[in-house]
Amino acid sequence: MNLDRRQISHELHVHLYGCLTPQDVWELGRDLWRQRHERLNAYAERYEGAFGIRPDFESYWADELGLANIARDFLCTTPSSFEQFETKFSLPIALFPVSHARDDLQVLRHVMERHRSQGLVHVEYRFVYPPATPLTLGYSLKQHLDGLCQVMAEFKAESCGIFESRLALSLSRVPDLGMRQYLAVKAWQEASPAELKCFLSAIDFSGYEETTAAEGIYQICGRLHADNARAPGDALALLIHAGETTETIPVSEGIRRVEMAARMGAHRIGHAVALGADCDDETRAMQGRVGRWIADETKSVIECCITSNMVLAGVRDLLAHPVKRFVAEGLRVCLATDDPGIFGIDSKSEYAKAVQVLGPEEALRIIDATPNYHSDVLSGRA
Repeated sequence: MNLDRRQISHELHVHLYGCLTPQDVWELGRDLWRQRHERLNAYAERYEGAFGIRPDFESYWADELGLANIARDFLCTTPSSFEQFETKFSLPIALFPVSHARDDLQVLRHVMERHRSQGLVHVEYRFVYPPATPLTLGYSLKQHLDGLCQVMAEFKAESCGIFESRLALSLSRVPDLGMRQYLAVKAWQEASPAELKCFLSAIDFSGYEETTAAEGIYQICGRLHADNARAPGDALALLIHAGETTETIPVSEGIRRVEMAARMGAHRIGHAVALGADCDDETRAMQGRVGRWIADETKSVIECCITSNMVLAGVRDLLAHPVKRFVAEGLRVCLATDDPGIFGIDSKSEYAKAVQVLGPEEALRIIDATPNYHSDVLSGRA
């Protein structure tokens, strides 16, 4: 086997707009950025608040330097706060809002085409539940999901079996709102044909977790598991970001959030960096206890995003990433890129980092096991 040709081919943790590269932003935005001028002004104000410099977004499409200017303002390749990262992420959100215009469908097809060309064979894209904004007045969840799933169905047919995509819909962590969104998703499933709804495979809780209570989504998770048991053909995997950052909370609270995600039955837990973060002896003992419990008593899978964690989660260097500890403790893990366009990486470069941390044999073992962790498999649908 040629190790140099191996890569992450089953991508289970990636955010759709986070896949956009500076080149994508320039190419997809050049014909519509003037229509988004007001939204881009809001992006520029937010950027100035986070970085102290107002970006000249008009220069992005003005001349041959535009692409370089986008790369300068958009790429996130050095240690950053979550606020700074979200500020950069707000550029494609400003350009390609969720609305009747369906810019998101163009983005989805563009990203899938690149992933297929890169040799990926299965990708689960995380994307937002339609936000309540003036742009989405009269825009329904049915329109949103029908459009995304239809594009995925068409692309599957065009790919002749070499590429498969799935959608994980990101819900609010605010309890009442999150429950309303979840119930609307289930209503959509019940009213939709099998050939369309099969592309929605999971719900996701992401974003900056430190500002909400870990227990806030407890009832939603319980309802999901009950619904999965009642209707296995429509089962949805439960994906929860937990223990990703500890900017405003102690490491011990991050560990508790990872444990809570597992107790709520998360099929996959995003990042879980707190389980291997630098800490004092007492907290390290807590890490060991929780890690062993997840490994021995649950089926939860940890989604490890090495580059993302070095940029956003305070992992000090490549060899300090906790994935090595996770593997040694028997935790089930998969490798993922999270937001490859913003981080300036791809599946091959992320796999190469895993080889440096774990060695080629262990990295290959993880790659080969990843198809077992598809949302359809973990939820019991497949």
